[in-house]
Amino acid sequence: MGHREDLLAGAVRRLRERVTQHTTARDIRNKASSTNLASIGYHYGSTKALLNAAVLTAMDDFGGDGAGHRRTGPRAEALAEQFLSEF
Repeated sequence: MGHREDLLAGAVRRLRERVTQHTTARDIRNKASSTNLASIGYHYGSTKALLNAAVLTAMDDFGGDGAGHRRTGPRAEALAEQFLSEF
């Protein structure tokens, strides 16, 4: 996996472990050990954007039917944003 995928996998792991606690860039980097903090900005633009992608990925993993459907678009992003605003 590349840095981008490592970061996303690390963010998803962090969300699954401590979904009710604040997640920082360092928390994610610690879960994606082969990356550095600058990779978050380079690949996703911000920690919040990475966490949005992680929420969408986790939703796909949790509720997917195995057909590879991906929740994207304004509605999915709004749901992820709403979810993250709770923290």
